[in-house]
Amino acid sequence: MNTPKRLFVIMTALMAAGLLNTAHAADEASTESKLKVEDVKPKNKVKGDIDEDITNARMRASSGSKSKYSLSMGIAYDGGTIGKPFGEKRPDIVGNPEEEDSTEISGSFSARYRMTKNDSFTVGAGFGILTPFQGDVSRNEDQSNVSNPRVGYSRVYKLGRFQTISSGTLYFGTSDSWDGIDLNNVLALDQNMLTTIPGASHITVGASLVYQHYIYGNDNRDGLTAYKTALYPYAEYALSDKYQLRTVFGYFNYRHKRSTGDKSPLVGMEKQQSYQSVGVNMVITRDIFLYPNIQFVPDDIDSEKTNVALSATINMF
Repeated sequence: MNTPKRLFVIMTALMAAGLLNTAHAADEASTESKLKVEDVKPKNKVKGDIDEDITNARMRASSGSKSKYSLSMGIAYDGGTIGKPFGEKRPDIVGNPEEEDSTEISGSFSARYRMTKNDSFTVGAGFGILTPFQGDVSRNEDQSNVSNPRVGYSRVYKLGRFQTISSGTLYFGTSDSWDGIDLNNVLALDQNMLTTIPGASHITVGASLVYQHYIYGNDNRDGLTAYKTALYPYAEYALSDKYQLRTVFGYFNYRHKRSTGDKSPLVGMEKQQSYQSVGVNMVITRDIFLYPNIQFVPDDIDSEKTNVALSATINMF
């Protein structure tokens, strides 16, 4: 059985186990009528409540459902420029040869096992529909696909006054764009920390430190990325409990090309184009979160060098 199919089987087994446990808990509650409700411990719950430590709405949603077994879905529209948000092409304002240059509805679905209130494992896959408003305009790749299975681990916790998520994800390349450059795997590590400003609780500041390691099928892909590292400072201003203005500073992005002979991780790093995003956090519920935003190049303000995007996080069970 190949790797994508194996991951799909694991994901299906996890989902089935979660549903069976939930159903079993409901059956116990209905048959043991002599017990008090509080005496019946739900089978799909973990001890403790992570929301007592994590109060930031975006971080809560990205940490997944509080249940022991759950499903998550991330959906995004990666659009064109601010002048043509539903156009065919999406400008590559940063300069990543691995990125798709067509507009796309993309996302991921995953099954989550929460071992403790802080620790969880996920298994899932990505999906995408290229040029969703133009139909199939490419003869070189499928317009829609389910691809790039992944397994991951995350820990959500409080560190002093900082709310924190530490995560690692291993992606298995199956998409046409990854196959085209013989990209087999990507290992992504992320450390995300945030806190509110003392005396100004409506202002949140934070940063995400990201490292991505690219694994190819051969050694003849000069110019492509070997690994990337980036620091993304960000700030949020709460307009209300449901809406927050958000900006992310993509000013510290570096990549190491495979053609660089020096093996040192600190030598041969190439700074990528700086960019910034501005958008609005929209809290629908604790487990449903939307983020419409615009990305632009701050030192070259040009409508042709913008990206329009919308992302959604949906947790179920």
